[in-house]
Amino acid sequence: MLYMKTLPAWLVLPAILFSSAALRADEKPLTKAELETTIRAYLLEHPEILIEMSQALKTRQAAVQREQSQAAMTSKRAELVADAASPVAGKAKEGDGIVTIVEFFDYRCGYCKKVNPMVQKLVDEDPNIRVVFKEFPILGPESTTAALAALAAHDQGGYLKFHRALMSTGDMSMASLERMAAAAGLDLERWKKDMAKPEHQATLARNHELGEALAIQATPAFVIGSEIVPGALDDNAFRQLIAKARAEANPRASK
Repeated sequence: MLYMKTLPAWLVLPAILFSSAALRADEKPLTKAELETTIRAYLLEHPEILIEMSQALKTRQAAVQREQSQAAMTSKRAELVADAASPVAGKAKEGDGIVTIVEFFDYRCGYCKKVNPMVQKLVDEDPNIRVVFKEFPILGPESTTAALAALAAHDQGGYLKFHRALMSTGDMSMASLERMAAAAGLDLERWKKDMAKPEHQATLARNHELGEALAIQATPAFVIGSEIVPGALDDNAFRQLIAKARAEANPRASK
């Protein structure tokens, strides 16, 4: 059975079964125990097959996940780019020539903090870029409290200033949040009450459901055009994805 070394992993077990049956054509069929012993002996002799099988499974699962994520991105487009509960930087609505960047983030995520200046720079430099902020607290209770505080700041029109302050600090204590809210010019009593709004808890729940549908498991993660991109992108990567999104939206102009 040495010829089986060249077979792909998914053919190994069928080949073992066929070979064993052929070798015993004039005898009684293999018992279950004999068959298991034969397969075990082969896999022990060629353990690299298990690695090949694992890699093939991961590749297949990744392909299936990409298809599901792309389908979810299409079916949930309105939730991604036009959810009224999600704060926005730049143009309020999508339109011709406008590229929307959707960011899933956590205020306790170091990579989110690292990439934030680039996101801010893109909006400041290009009037045809809008960013939709999806509060996505996944790093513990402090992350959730910070997200609720930011949404409460949004109720008073102070989201961006408060968001940028949160992205520049590692202190998520309530005392720190209060100082940032005061610096953003918020009505503190109203802000504290708004943090407890059921609507904000519902917003976070929807964001997590959306992230799950898109297979987002870590922060930061971005949706730009037809791409779902995990991780902290650099300036060049952002600009390439933005250019690609513009070309997809207006293929004639890109020719």
